[in-house]
Amino acid sequence: MQGLEGIRVVEIGQMIAVPWAARLIGDLGADVIKVEPPEGDRARYRGPFRGEPDISQSGLFTHLNLNKRSITADLDNLADVSKLEELLEEADVLIHDLPPDRADGLGLHQDELAKRYPSLVTVSVTPFGRSGPYSRWKAEDLQLIHGGGWGWLTPGCTEEVELPPLKPAGQQAAFQIGFAAATIAMGALDRALSTGEGEHLDLAGMAYIASMLEAGFISWSYLGEVP
Repeated sequence: MQGLEGIRVVEIGQMIAVPWAARLIGDLGADVIKVEPPEGDRARYRGPFRGEPDISQSGLFTHLNLNKRSITADLDNLADVSKLEELLEEADVLIHDLPPDRADGLGLHQDELAKRYPSLVTVSVTPFGRSGPYSRWKAEDLQLIHGGGWGWLTPGCTEEVELPPLKPAGQQAAFQIGFAAATIAMGALDRALSTGEGEHLDLAGMAYIASMLEAGFISWSYLGEVP
C-alpha cells in the first residue's frame, strides 16, 4: 500500500507543468485521471519519438503521464462538462492550467468550487496568476525564465559574457513549476483530510521562478540586503 492510495486527482493540463505535478502525486499512490481534449495533450506532438512522429509514442508525453488513467472530454460540449463534474464529485484534488476566463466559464472559479465541492483541493497553474494586470497573458518557458529573473543568470554559464540573457536548456521552468504545484497540493490535501475543508491555491509560474533563484534575489526582496 502506497501513501496516497485512495486519493483521487483530476488533471486538466497541457504539456509539462500540470501533467508533471499530477504524475508526481500519482507516483505516491494516488489515482490520477487525466482529462484530455479530443486532439490530445500538446505533449503528444513533441518528441523524442522512437521512429516517425506518432502521438501515441511521444517520449515526453509518456514520461509525464505514467501512473495515470485518462478520459477524452471536449469541454465546449455540455455533455462532456457533465462528465467532468461527475469526476469532481469523487475527487480529492483538481490540478489545472486553464486560463482564468476559461476556468470560470466551466464553473471552476474558486467560489463555485467551494460551494459544490467543499472538501476539494484545487491548484490552478497559470503564467502570472489568476488576477492582476498580466493574468490573461500567455507565456512559455522563455518568458517565465526572463520574467522571473532566471535569464539574468544565464550569461554566467558561458565565456561569451557579452551575449544577451538566454535560457537554460529544455523546459526547466515548467518542471520546477510542476514540482511546486505538486508540493502545495500535498500540503493542502493533508489539511483537507484533517479538517474536511478544501481550498484553492493560485500558483503563478513567474512568481515561483522569481522565488527560487539565488539567495541574493530573495535577500534583496525581503531584507533590502545583498549577502
